[in-house]
Amino acid sequence: MELSNIDLVNISQFFISIMMTVVFLLAWKIMEKKTYVLMWAMFYFFAAANGVLNAANDLFPNRNLYWVVVNGISLTTQILALAGFRMRAGRKPFTAQLIGYFIAVELSVVYFTFFMPHMGLRMVFIPYSGALVVMLIAYEIWRVNRPLRLAEKSAIVLFLLYALVQATSGSLALSQGAVRNEYYLNLYSQANFLFMPAFFTGLGLFTLLILVDDLANKMKLQAVTDYLTGLLNRRGFKQQADVLIQQQSKTGTSMAVIVADLDHFKKINDQYGHQVGDEVLQYVSKGMRNLLLPPAIMGRTGGEEFAAVIPVPDINTAKKKAEYLCQQLSEQSHNINPNLQISGSFGVAMIVDNLEHAIIQADKAMYQAKRNGRNRVEVFVE
Repeated sequence: MELSNIDLVNISQFFISIMMTVVFLLAWKIMEKKTYVLMWAMFYFFAAANGVLNAANDLFPNRNLYWVVVNGISLTTQILALAGFRMRAGRKPFTAQLIGYFIAVELSVVYFTFFMPHMGLRMVFIPYSGALVVMLIAYEIWRVNRPLRLAEKSAIVLFLLYALVQATSGSLALSQGAVRNEYYLNLYSQANFLFMPAFFTGLGLFTLLILVDDLANKMKLQAVTDYLTGLLNRRGFKQQADVLIQQQSKTGTSMAVIVADLDHFKKINDQYGHQVGDEVLQYVSKGMRNLLLPPAIMGRTGGEEFAAVIPVPDINTAKKKAEYLCQQLSEQSHNINPNLQISGSFGVAMIVDNLEHAIIQADKAMYQAKRNGRNRVEVFVE
């Protein structure tokens, strides 16, 4: 049996899709079984099915039935791809509007295939829809609440180029008019089968690149984050505090460091258990984080020790801020357990030379607060 070029492209698409399905299933298993990764695995599974149906289209008893079924599967791949990126961005994968849109597209294909035959219109909906969906995917990647990473920027560019190819393909299909036009049909086929395989593979590879980038950034974040409280750990605190100090030094803003150590924390663990002790640490972390607004940097630098770097005009302002934190910590401790009396000893120092030196000074002031009766603030004095 002699295979046409189109058959060869469809067979290639099948094997590429099967391999990508396996790759995304492995990624799903590795990446804590994220549902959106499974969505992309399903996308390639249906793409593989589409390749088989395109290659075996002669097996359909009715050409129109083949067209409607294949377009339905193409729409399914579009739904799954978009749903995956919406889930990655923390949004609902499906909405009533999106579902209604895809149903309307498929019904339009059915209408211009069976009820009002029109060659251009029955062929235009899927590539035009593909262009729109790919642009929506690029938008979902773009609308994150942080600076875009290089992998995301690269993926957006590729997705937009793919949308352009899809839109061009649809326009060529529509140019046929109501009846088959060999000239425009050939141009449509060339646009599809020259560019689509490369873009189809590229989209999968760039999506995988985004997954790898996500995993790498997650590991970097875990390396500087305290697992219990979600605050920066000692390493992360020093890294981000140094960056903040450099930024503020350019504007001439003074900085102070506040060190806090919970009073009698060992007694809480001994009397109530480590679970309650962990709850206390989480409560204190959340409360202080809510009170220390950006650009302040806060971290858990030891077992029950916390530190913060804040921009202030002078040491008196820094002391007042620490006194407010100390007061709130004591007054709101009943939120965890009415029988608990949580308090902390605070030390304050201005950052003159470097962060490390200021932390040592604030530590000395904090220990002075403990010697002076705890639940208080002391300022470092030379």
